[in-house]
Amino acid sequence: MRFDAIDLIKLCELLETSKTYQCFLGDNLEDGTMDNQQPSISEFELGWLCGIIDGEGCIGLWSRGGSRKEEYKPGVRLTNTDENLISTYCQVLDKIGVGYHITKYEGRNSRCKSYQTVTIEGFKRLVKLLPIIRDKLIAKKPQALLLDEWVSSRASKWHRSEYSTRELEIPKLIAGYNYRGEQK
Repeated sequence: MRFDAIDLIKLCELLETSKTYQCFLGDNLEDGTMDNQQPSISEFELGWLCGIIDGEGCIGLWSRGGSRKEEYKPGVRLTNTDENLISTYCQVLDKIGVGYHITKYEGRNSRCKSYQTVTIEGFKRLVKLLPIIRDKLIAKKPQALLLDEWVSSRASKWHRSEYSTRELEIPKLIAGYNYRGEQK
C-alpha cells in the first residue's frame, strides 16, 4: 500500500502524533509537500567542485603497507588552509551524497598555518563521485578515468582476490601523472 504526503498527514492527525512523523514529511505539513529530498547540485557547484579538485586535490591509489601482498587504497583528497573553502567543498559533497572524512592538522610551528584534509575513500563513495566528476575534470581527468577503471574492476571482486595485470599497472600510471618534477 502506498501513501502520499496528504495521506500520511491525515494518518498522523488521526494518531494525534503529527510532530512525530514530521521527520518523514519535512517542514511543510500544511501544504503536504515533502522537503526532505536530496538537494540537487547546480552546474555552477559541479564546475566549482571539479575545478577545486583539479587545482587543489589529489586523485590516487595509495599503497597500503604491512601486508604480505601489495594492497591499494583508492581515494580523492583535498588539503587546504582555508576553512571556508573546506566547508564549501563538504557542503557540495553532502549535496551529491558522497561521504568523506576531515582530518585537522596543526601547524608545525607558529609560522605554519593549520590545515585540513578532506578524504573520500571507499568503493561506494568513489563509485558515486567519479562518474559525476571524471568527464568535467581537465588536469586530473586521466587520473580520474584510471581510478574509475580500477574501482569498477575491483568492485565486483572479493577484497582479497589477486590483482589482475591491469589492476597492478593502473597505480603506477596514476603515480606517474601525480609525480612532481622531471620523470626519469
